[in-house]
Amino acid sequence: MTESHEPTARKRLSGGFWRRVLAALIDWILVGALVSTVGAVAYGQTGGQVRVQQAVLMTTACAPTRTAPRGLELPVGFRIDSAVLCTSRFFGHEVNRFVRLNQVQQSGNVITTMWRAGAVDLDGRFLPRVFFADSLTGILLLVGLTLSEGLVGTSLGKALAGVRVVDTRTGKSTLRGALIRNLVVYGLWATFNLVSILSAIGLVDLGLGGASLVASIVFGLAVLAVFIAMAFQRPDPFYDRWAGVQVRRR
Repeated sequence: MTESHEPTARKRLSGGFWRRVLAALIDWILVGALVSTVGAVAYGQTGGQVRVQQAVLMTTACAPTRTAPRGLELPVGFRIDSAVLCTSRFFGHEVNRFVRLNQVQQSGNVITTMWRAGAVDLDGRFLPRVFFADSLTGILLLVGLTLSEGLVGTSLGKALAGVRVVDTRTGKSTLRGALIRNLVVYGLWATFNLVSILSAIGLVDLGLGGASLVASIVFGLAVLAVFIAMAFQRPDPFYDRWAGVQVRRR
């Protein structure tokens, strides 16, 4: 009887958990830095219509304010008990400015806080529609990695980490395999990005606070799912098996 050594060979060729993580981090940081830089430049050129909401190394500082921005309509009966004006900077350059208004209500021993947030321009006026440049991050990762992995079998992050993506049968890169694996990894993120873009042009009503909350939840769940798959599904996570590819050491 002949024993199959295919699983052992696949495990030996696999790029491994930490190489995958390093490659993904490099790709995320590079694409994120690109869109944040574009957003920072466009912020001043467009009077705040284009801005950045989330970025690596971005800092946010808030200070109390007494009034709501001009043009912001509040719900009937909304009482402003406190308000803060927040400014975000990317490498020292302002990329976002927004106000948060709070109303505190107490019923017996229960205290609830209602709030309303809105983007403001450089002159303090409320902006009902703004476009966040980082709304393109997931879409750019999906499209960019699909093309780079499908055409040359790697990305800049994977090249620096010493791994490449190949078809398990032919040992070559394929657009089909690259598309399937990246749709699983980045599809949810890219879908929310698309919703954010539709919101910016007025086709979907998604407020600043709601956008931030949903973005954090979507990003957190997507990262957690991929991280768990890479960590516990050896040698290949489920999305690579579905795509018929393997991340191998170069």
